[in-house]
Amino acid sequence: MDLCETCAGHDRPEVLLSQALAQARALAPLLRGAAAALMDERTRSVARTVVAMAENRRIADDRCGGPVQGLVERLDRVIAASTRPVPHLCVVGAEDDGPVYETVLRDEIDPAMAPLVALRDQARAVVELIERACDAVAADEAIFKMRDAMRR
Repeated sequence: MDLCETCAGHDRPEVLLSQALAQARALAPLLRGAAAALMDERTRSVARTVVAMAENRRIADDRCGGPVQGLVERLDRVIAASTRPVPHLCVVGAEDDGPVYETVLRDEIDPAMAPLVALRDQARAVVELIERACDAVAADEAIFKMRDAMRR
């Protein structure tokens, strides 16, 4: 069900979790595919948990981000380990005889890790939806408690 940004129901927890589940299920083929070959065993284990939860239509658990958050954290570590400083020649000024160049080191991710970067970004989007749903539930609970206190 597509809802516009002005609809009253677009921030409801059930809608957000439904979107998160759909996105997590879309991640499953990627987690089993070429990206799996780039992961270490522990990250593959977390990825298998995410796939199993998505297939069982259960994307969140007691911890709001749950295994998807764990997957994002592990992918961050794998990607950071593949990041290397690469020298770049930059123009930093000009003199009478021409431009002044300086070599600057910039961190670049190994291009072979591109599938993991895309996977991490998609998993991070799922985590954000789950966190928004948790925030909405917490806000609803606070409103119910406040109404209950006002009745007393």
